[in-house]
Amino acid sequence: MEKYFIGVDGGGTKTQFVLCCEDGKVHSQIQCGCSNPVNVGVKHCAEILQEGISSLLLKLPSKAICTAYAGVAGVASGNYNAEITALIPENEKFRLFVGSDIVNALNAAFGFEDGLVVIGGTGSACFVRKLNEYYRVGGGGWRLDRGGSGYAIAIRAFDKVLRASDGRGVPTCLSAIVAEKYGVFPENLSKIYELSVDEISSFAKYVFEGYESGDRVCASVLEETADYIAELVTTGFRVSALQNGCAALIGGLFTSRSLFSMLSAKLPDCKFFVANHPAVLGAVLEAVRLDGAKVKNEFVKSFMNTFNSFGEENK
Repeated sequence: MEKYFIGVDGGGTKTQFVLCCEDGKVHSQIQCGCSNPVNVGVKHCAEILQEGISSLLLKLPSKAICTAYAGVAGVASGNYNAEITALIPENEKFRLFVGSDIVNALNAAFGFEDGLVVIGGTGSACFVRKLNEYYRVGGGGWRLDRGGSGYAIAIRAFDKVLRASDGRGVPTCLSAIVAEKYGVFPENLSKIYELSVDEISSFAKYVFEGYESGDRVCASVLEETADYIAELVTTGFRVSALQNGCAALIGGLFTSRSLFSMLSAKLPDCKFFVANHPAVLGAVLEAVRLDGAKVKNEFVKSFMNTFNSFGEENK
């Protein structure tokens, strides 16, 4: 009987589903909305997972069986995995395991080896694995975390614009961008409160653009962000006693070299690298491990070759 594997990477903005063969070749993939149970609730999270997995199972060969691992942001915060699993109907075609996206990130960057990863996307967190023990630093979500994320960068940017408008701060190119998108501060502050977390986070890109153009306010926001991330990394190594000195960077914040350069300057003894493999690969690898199968030498290469060229359906 043929074996297939489903990997799910669930986050605060989107949830990515990939179905692949035993050799790592991607068979199908889709994308759905946010599945973080802290943001959308356990019931909606389960509905998103069921929707995505059911769509992929329709494309499964008739005599095939499947193991699925759904690594979802926020699951570890409330031990939601049992609740979510219970809400998804059993299916003789597959076995489902629900866990944390911590596993996705670490597997994608280090395989099954020990390591430290920093997530810098809508939210932020540092995850460490050492001898099958997992450690988390930060990762409190947008309401609690004060740095290292697109949301935090945007909030700092709005504060800088407000300060510039009332005389507490210095001029910044961000003021014109805010005025164009939302209206002049402080008269139009109410429009910011109407934005979703994702909409606020998306404003972070203008801070990176401003930094590249030499805006000193944007530079200060990114320096504060780098300080926050450096604290995550330093603490992660300390609490785990991990000695390898390597830190993988995952997420949209690190598509620009600016933060990478700042972090390297702040922690010169740490070997930073931007993880080139998507987190959903880490979920697939975990599904393989939970099935008891072995990851063949060409598995990751086959996955990446087909994942990069495979069209993704949005739901």
